This record gives sequence, C-alpha cells and structure tokens, in this order.
Amino acid sequence: MSNPVFYSHSIKTPSGKTGSKQLQVHNAGVNGIGLKSLYKQLGFRLPLTVIEQLLSDILLLHDLGKYTQFFQDYLLKTGRSNGLLKQHARIGAYVIHEKYKNTHPELALFGYFTILSHHGNLSNIYDCAAKEHAKREDYKWQFAEQRKSLLKHLDQIQEELSFGQLNTLLAIPDFRKCRNEVIPAIRGKSADIQHYYLINYLFSLLIEADKLDASDTPLYTRVAIAQDLVDKRLANSTNALRNSVRKTVIEKLEIPDLLSRWIFTLTAPTGTGKTLIALDFALKLREKVHKATGHLPSVIYGLPFVNIIEQAFDEYKQTIPEDQASILAHYQYADIFGDQEEAGDKTEEEMIDEKAYHRKLMQLDTWQADIVITSFVQFFQTLIGNRNKILKKFNHLAGAIIILDEVQTLSLEKIPLIGASLYYLSKFLGTRILLMTATRPQIFELAYREIFKDQLKDLDEADRAFFNNGHPTYLELLHNNQDIYKSYRRTCIIPLLDSTLTDEQDFIDTCFSQYWQAGASCIFVVNKVSRSIALFEAVKTYLSANSYNNPVYYLSTNITPYQRFEVIKQIKEDLKAKRRPLLISTQVVEAGVDLNFDMGFRDIAPIDAIIQVAGRINREANPQQPEKPHLPLYIVDFGDCKAIYSAITYLNAQAALANKSIVHEAEYLTLVNEYFSTTSASGGFDYSREIFNAMKTLNYDKGPRSVADFRIIEEQKNVRAVFIESDEAGSAALAAYRHLLDASDIAAANKRKLAFDLHYKQIFNQRIISVPFYHTQDLLPVHDKSENILLVDRSIFSARYDQHTGFKRDKGKEKESNTIFF
Repeated sequence: MSNPVFYSHSIKTPSGKTGSKQLQVHNAGVNGIGLKSLYKQLGFRLPLTVIEQLLSDILLLHDLGKYTQFFQDYLLKTGRSNGLLKQHARIGAYVIHEKYKNTHPELALFGYFTILSHHGNLSNIYDCAAKEHAKREDYKWQFAEQRKSLLKHLDQIQEELSFGQLNTLLAIPDFRKCRNEVIPAIRGKSADIQHYYLINYLFSLLIEADKLDASDTPLYTRVAIAQDLVDKRLANSTNALRNSVRKTVIEKLEIPDLLSRWIFTLTAPTGTGKTLIALDFALKLREKVHKATGHLPSVIYGLPFVNIIEQAFDEYKQTIPEDQASILAHYQYADIFGDQEEAGDKTEEEMIDEKAYHRKLMQLDTWQADIVITSFVQFFQTLIGNRNKILKKFNHLAGAIIILDEVQTLSLEKIPLIGASLYYLSKFLGTRILLMTATRPQIFELAYREIFKDQLKDLDEADRAFFNNGHPTYLELLHNNQDIYKSYRRTCIIPLLDSTLTDEQDFIDTCFSQYWQAGASCIFVVNKVSRSIALFEAVKTYLSANSYNNPVYYLSTNITPYQRFEVIKQIKEDLKAKRRPLLISTQVVEAGVDLNFDMGFRDIAPIDAIIQVAGRINREANPQQPEKPHLPLYIVDFGDCKAIYSAITYLNAQAALANKSIVHEAEYLTLVNEYFSTTSASGGFDYSREIFNAMKTLNYDKGPRSVADFRIIEEQKNVRAVFIESDEAGSAALAAYRHLLDASDIAAANKRKLAFDLHYKQIFNQRIISVPFYHTQDLLPVHDKSENILLVDRSIFSARYDQHTGFKRDKGKEKESNTIFF
C-alpha cells in the first residue's frame, strides 16, 4: 500500500480545496532556508554545533502536527474539523522539549516556546507553563488523539523529516519542573540577557523561513559589491574639507585589529558628507570581512525620518549601479489595514494574480537585499520587540554592518537601553555598528552608568574591557573632529532669554521686528502646533502691514505629508531664486531637511535640537570660510518647552545658555557635550532599566514595562487619524479604500486590496494626519467599517482645513500636551 500524501498548504479550486504544497517539501524548504540563513560567527556562550542542531530541530518539528489526520481534514475540507485537534504547533513543541530536557533544560524550554509561538507574537514565557498546568486535561486529550494519528504513519513521518526517535519523544513534558525550577531560575538568579537574543534569533529564523517557503519567495543570496564605488562617485570632488574627512575615516580601515572592533562612531558636523563617507567605510569594511571570514554582511542604514530616508536612498542609488547590488528602502512601518490573508485561503486564479506582488512584499518585509535603508522605528522595534510580523527580519541583524544616522534624535530616557541593546547585538550576533551624529549623545556611557554598573557581576572580561569603568572603547572614525568643529564659522546661536514671551505679538514686537530684515530668508521653529499656526498668522500680518512681499510657508504634521513634500519643494525653488522666503515650522524640519536659510528663530528646546535647526542656516556655505560668517539663530522662550519635553530638559537648556550672549559654531560641540553631561545626570532613566530587565527576564508582554511596551517613538495619545480629501488623487484613493471595505467576501476583498495597495495606498496614507481627539468629535469615519479613520471630505474641506496651515483647530479646545505633534 502506498504512503499517503500530506500537505502543508492548500488552494481553492472550482471543485473544492486541493493541496498546493506537500508537507515534506515544505519542511525541507523551511529547514534549508533556516540553516542557510544561520550566521556562523555567533557570540553566544553555546557551541555553534548545539545552536545549529537546535535550530534544525525547531525547523523540522514546527509543523509536526500537520501530519495528523485532523489537520489534513481541516486543510482539505475532507472531514469534520475540531478546533483543538487541528492545531499543529503544540505537539512539535512537546517533542523538542523532550529531546533537550535532560541535556539542556533551558534549551528545551526555549525550543518549546519558539515552536509554540510561531503563529503569533512572543509572550511571557512563564505563561506557557502556567497554561499547560491550567489546561492540562484538554492538552492531555489533544495530545493523546494527535499522537495516535501520528503513530499510524510514524515510519513515513520519520523518514520524511529525517528525524528519529519520535516514538520515544512523543510525550507530554512534566511542566512542574519547568514551572518550579527552570523558569524561576532564568527569571531570577540565572537571568541572562543572552537568552533574549537567542530566542529572538531562533524565532526569527523559523518564522522567516516558514513564510518565505509558504509564499515561494526565494531567499536572497547577497553579492559582492565593488568597494571603490564611492571613490568613483567622488573622483572629481573639489571639496577639500569633505575629502579630508573621508580620507581620515577610510584610513581607520588599516588599523591592525579592525576586525576585532564591533562598535564605531562618526562624530562630525554638518557639511562633511557623512552619508557617502559612511557608505564608503561600510563597503570597504564589508570587503575586508568577506576576505577574512567568507561572510558577505548586509548593510543596514537606519534613519529617523521619512524625508531623509528618501534622500539617502537617492544617494545610494546614484552611487551603486542597479545591476551591482540589491537596495531596499523599507520604512512603511504602519499598516492600518491589518495583516495579509493566508495564501492558502485563496483560489488558484487569485494566487496567480497576487503571487508576484506578495513575493515582493515578503522580500521587503524580510530585508532580502544587500543594502537596506530603513527607519528607526523598523530597526529598533525589531531589535527590541515581540511581534511576529516585525521579528521576521531580526535574524538579518546577525553579521550585518549597521549604520545609524542622526542618533541625537533618540529620546534621552531610552538612551541607556539603546546602548545596552546595541552592545549585546554586537556581542552575541556579531554585528558591526556605526553611530553617526553631529552631536553625539552619551549612548554607551549612559548604558554603563544606568544598567551595567549595577550588574557588574554579570559582565565578563570582554564586557569590562569595552565599558572600561564608564569610558567605552568604541572606535571614533574621525579622531580630529574637535579641530574640525573649531574651524567652523557658518552660524552662531544668540540667546534672547531675559524673559518669557507673552504671545506671538510680543515676539513680533521685541524679536522679529528688531532682528529680521527683508533681505534675509528666515526659519522659525516652535514647539507646539497651536503656537506655529498662531505665529504664521502673526508673521503674515506683520509683513502685510509693512508692505513686505517675502513668501511665507508653514510646515508641521497639521498639514498632510503630501502637502509637506510640496511645500518643501516650493521653498527650495524660492531659496534658489533668492525670493527670501520665511518658514514657520515645528520640529519636523530639525534633522535632514535640506533647506538653506539666512537666519532663524528657535523656541528654546534641547540643545541638540537647537543645533539641528542651526544646521538649516548658511548650510551651503564653506563651513570654514563662509562668505557671510556666523549667521544667527536667535533662541526665544514662548513658555512651551516644559509642556512638550520636560521641566528638567527646559531647566538644563536654560542653564546651558545662561550667561552666554553668543555661541559660535566652533563652540557647538563643547556646548552639546556640557548639556548632555548635565542632562544625563538629571536622572529619569527608569524606562530604560525596566525594559532592559524585561528583555533579560523574558517578560515579553506582561505588566507596565514589558518588551511589548517598547516604542522608539511613543504613540500619540488621545489623537485621531483624519483623512483629508484635498484633491482628485485623494478622492480616487478614498473611493478605492471604500470599494475595498465594501467587498462582500474574502476573495473580492483580497483582489480589491491588491489593487488598492498597488495603486492607491501611498496616495491614501499621504493624506492622513493625526489630530487631537477633542478637535474631531463632529467628524464622521471614512466608512462604517473603518471607524479608526475620520474624514474631512470635499463638502467640508474649506470649513475644516486651511490651505496653508492645515486642519482648523478650535482654539477654545486647545490643551497643553506633553506629546510632540510635529
């Protein structure tokens, strides 16, 4: 009698469901992808052979339950389906636990936890054992029935899996020992941050391999990239400063112990060409790693804002020919439409229509490329996270070269956590990390002081050598950066902080009218949206009353992303044509926006934020010999800083600028170092310590400070998403979205979603803004099935949306908020 055929996935046909992929083929594919993806120079305190065997067992056993008749009946609709018996992960989790329980009790638990979780998010590890106890009778019955089904074809299953001893290992683990001994140890005296990185790495390898094989998406094989591409791009550069900085950085590649260095910094002021210098360093380092180890690292470039991600993507594409490497830009982290439907629920015709699209989507979501340019949200919430959807790419951090730019934008309270997490990423996963900034916050210094100093007993010799009693030994690539800073003469900071401004008119009378002249372009940056709108109107009124014809622009997240792009484009045109435009903005322009003004005003804020605004002034001048030296950024105080940042931040910023009539650009580095030293000493790092402890104790989702609570940007509270129907393209996107939601069945919804994603999703997203809920209570949703998005349609557009300043806010409802709406 021939062996039965078992399937892992199915498709709909006119005659019913049929198997689309054999389980044996799927298991082999998952195992092959996962083992091929395993980085061979890991730094865990476990032999690579043990990790490799554990991974292989996880990959082979994750779908063991699909060999039961119960799952096959459910998949192919050939019999009655029982909700408990069709589940397929638990029995494989039991087998792997039984295999390792005597030799590696911790790995037994980790393997069980990884397989059990592979269709969802990582949860509190204690809950698994607790649930086994609470539902033991249900699980005993489930296991007994599934075991009987597997035993009918045991020889075939073992042969297909190349996995013996199933008969012996098919048993329910004794979770009393796990609950009473193993878990208390790994959450108490034996808590080890290594466990977090190991579990997340194994979990990522499993779920990525599973999803790639299920969708028939090929695993990308990285290729060698010529290391001289930046040399060729800049061959004719006459910028002496940039050339000198690049030369200094690239010379560091020749130090004897370079490949034993894992963490680098590049501290350099604006105007030194850091984007291409970092790429040049990364490509040359990649080649050295490849020659020494045979490994081709991926290059991952993380940035805080969408606009500078797009700028960097364009720079990379101009430097690296399309046929020489695969470059992905991945920064669409918010998916307001929910997860994709399982491929197995689609008809064959739908599969043909959608397969290419969903392969592309899977390639993007799993970073199948040589170079990835992504957002801080994507990067850091992959590094510190528990979500299945985002952890697919966690394994791509292993052995990578990671460039993190504009790191001064990170929230201060998270800095120690970021430093600790990056250090252990380099230690356990062999990742090389380059931090770039003009105003370097004390990332590893604070990690030592706030996290490691209290846990010295957990540090090994390598840890102690790196942290060096609070003086970390990372390699600064631009060792003479202080000399470069001291030579800069483009801008200066002038505090006007003798008193707090009473309102916008006070600013016009005492500051703007005295220090601005019509021949100068000017940028204004304030801390609150309401303040920015009022200031925009006050400046326009002043200009009109004095017959000035300078164009005036407005930027904040109160206008749609689409409008912001258009405004920036128009400002650039006006600056180039010397029309001397004025821009009133919130923090949205602080970093990376390539605008060049003659002067500016900044409401008091963190010193690094102030220096970022200074970087929008005299930007295109020779920084060491500008035609007009020390163009001013005036610092004023509207009284909003405490509400948006914190009282401590405000006091420290005030103290940093106290008794200073002027701060020249040559003094910026000293100013920011003094500010960070004072601010860091002010405390407020409980968040970092608590999230790190959650990682260390494998508390993925329980309590007020679990891994799941981590956000690199805190979610805005008490806000609503509002779609602005501002133009014909927006109207078409809105109609397509409603058409998607009106689908009568899954097949129609899938087809419409594909069309929407391909043609309208970006347009739709670019017309959504976040608005405090108390301004939106009279708005209706875009659709009765999408109440989370409200609508300003054409009929009320002029009443609710200003063509310059965006959403019209009811001034009577304006409230103080510690959320930055920018």
